[in-house]
Amino acid sequence: MKKNLTTVLVCPSDKHSNLDLIEFETNTSNVKSGLLYCIKCIRYYPIINGIPIMVPDNQRNFIHESNFLTQWIDKIPDNIKSNSMPFNINEINSESS
Repeated sequence: MKKNLTTVLVCPSDKHSNLDLIEFETNTSNVKSGLLYCIKCIRYYPIINGIPIMVPDNQRNFIHESNFLTQWIDKIPDNIKSNSMPFNINEINSESS
């Protein structure tokens, strides 16, 4: 995903809020792995292999996202781990241990 896309992307859930970019794996202008995060509705959207996964909650793939989040758990900010939707990241991490 191009980093400059964050200036035009909005949260698909509330349709208004800007998204914060949390980078895990990047180069100068692209994000290969990371999260987009909406502070207003506390939802995160993973960026996997350069593709932001920005679909409604009921279409999210729990197993696929769980594996991704477990892989990057050390880089996810604590406030997102404890207070995020659609899946609680701390619960995902404790189930995989």
